[in-house]
Amino acid sequence: MIQRIQSLYLFIAILLSTGLLFYTQQLENSSDIHSYGGYFFSPLLTMTTLFLFKKRILQARLCMVMIVFQIAIMAYFIFYLTNAIIFETTYPSLAVSVLLIVFLSLARRSILKDEALVRSVDRIR
Repeated sequence: MIQRIQSLYLFIAILLSTGLLFYTQQLENSSDIHSYGGYFFSPLLTMTTLFLFKKRILQARLCMVMIVFQIAIMAYFIFYLTNAIIFETTYPSLAVSVLLIVFLSLARRSILKDEALVRSVDRIR
């Protein structure tokens, strides 16, 4: 499982999202995403994606779901930034979301490459 490069990308994404989760737990005046439990979704689904290493297509789809979720979080904070409402978690959430999108897209690309390799080997047999 850990030999694959996409597992490393997903592990880094888990560390980043868990760090953001613990950072938002320490703050009292946090955003609505924190109060509705939005930050719990990211590390949980990324960890689930990491352990589904035998189901590569499902793993790639879950990576895409996580990318869309991170884009939604970014859109939420950008919307409030344009309205001049700044939460304590605005800038760290935006930075971590960008990093998560990068690592999740790298993991998805590696997963799809791995799936293409497996399919090409199956064709040869």
